[in-house]
Amino acid sequence: LVGSEMCIRDSGLSDRWTLNAGIYGQYLTLNNKWSVEPRAGLKWQASPKATFALAYGMYSRMEKMDVYFVKTKNTGSQSVNKNLDFTKAQHIMLSFSYKITDRMNLKIEPYVQFLHDVPVMADSSYSVLNRSDFYVEDALINKGRGRNIGIDITLERFLEKGLYYMVSGSLFDSRYRGCLLYTSPSPRD
Repeated sequence: LVGSEMCIRDSGLSDRWTLNAGIYGQYLTLNNKWSVEPRAGLKWQASPKATFALAYGMYSRMEKMDVYFVKTKNTGSQSVNKNLDFTKAQHIMLSFSYKITDRMNLKIEPYVQFLHDVPVMADSSYSVLNRSDFYVEDALINKGRGRNIGIDITLERFLEKGLYYMVSGSLFDSRYRGCLLYTSPSPRD
């Protein structure tokens, strides 16, 4: 159902700077929806032990297949969500990596994600971002939004003498907005 392709350009700008850039594309054959998503990352090797990086990317996600094939009493055999677009997001991430020893690394990564075109139920606070039901029974529209902000911290010890470990933690805040202010389209629309 989805075709995708990615082109990545890895460019060593200098001994200490690296740029990675690419484009990712998706096509959903079910409803002919497509997405082109640029992505880029810039890394600076500040010292032999420390690196800083900045990354940006646009990302799209199709919903679980059951969402697209919802039928209601009013629509009969017609799938009411067949024409849903991808949920889209813009990600921005900073990264600090410090090589504590040759076999141990600390990474700290604050990030923010802005989500849009999220499938929501008209005139409701329901969003697929807070989906807890096994399946969806209602018509959805791509009018929702969301925001995630947080920080990930990882301490990793690389494999030596059969021992490897990673300790990771996250602190984050996730918010979404349904579609309480949207007026449902009339049956003729």
